[in-house]
Amino acid sequence: MLHFYLAGINDQNFLMRDRETGSWWQQVTGAAIAGPLRGARLELLSSEETTFGLWREENPAGLVLAPVASDEKSYAHAGWQKRLAKDPAVVPVPKNSPRPRDLVVGVARDGQAAAYPLADLRNRGVIQDTLGGTPLLIALGPDQTTVRVFARRFAGAQGPAAPEFFRAVAAPAPAGQQPPGAKPRSPAQAKPAAATPPAWALVDDAGASRWNFRGCATAGPRRGECLARIPSLVEDWFDWLHYHPATRLYRAPGLSR
Repeated sequence: MLHFYLAGINDQNFLMRDRETGSWWQQVTGAAIAGPLRGARLELLSSEETTFGLWREENPAGLVLAPVASDEKSYAHAGWQKRLAKDPAVVPVPKNSPRPRDLVVGVARDGQAAAYPLADLRNRGVIQDTLGGTPLLIALGPDQTTVRVFARRFAGAQGPAAPEFFRAVAAPAPAGQQPPGAKPRSPAQAKPAAATPPAWALVDDAGASRWNFRGCATAGPRRGECLARIPSLVEDWFDWLHYHPATRLYRAPGLSR
């Protein structure tokens, strides 16, 4: 087991060092770039940047790491991302591509890499693509912040065919509707209530099963089945491109840059 600490910045990307061997590691790739372990690579585990509201909804019994009072002065302060966005990038990007600090969803799979502009995902809600031999589903969550990537393939499916997924559209509950069993109210007592927004869901074209943001079917022929999660990284375009120089930039159909 290795223990790491912040050792510096390399091309504006986190550089860490392990206490056991003194090897230097690049954060974005997990690769040791110098020292006794040079050439080794850490195993990438799935992680995500999410809102506390969504995390709490999905993990009601989850524990929250409390801040350490003696170290709070070293924590990042509110608005640090906006301040950082104004700094010039040290790595150039090609013309007719996103700006250096535009955010992309980076995916590396089957020896290939692709970058999906976050702005395109926000416009569409769902992007479907194929990277290497894996059909992908890139989805923006109900909080309009969290991004998850899944293998767009059902369990036990054979061949190259992959299902298509679409955002489910459900009519919201009528404003002012009373709950079942409630006592009738007079017009004077009635107060307009806000309409309840429809729950986030996807529907596939292979059987109209309904899927939640965890990638699991909650209704339909595939109920109880879950799509495999694919690791991804929301990163500055220049940073992802620098460490994945052969990456393919996804361009949404019908959109020009």
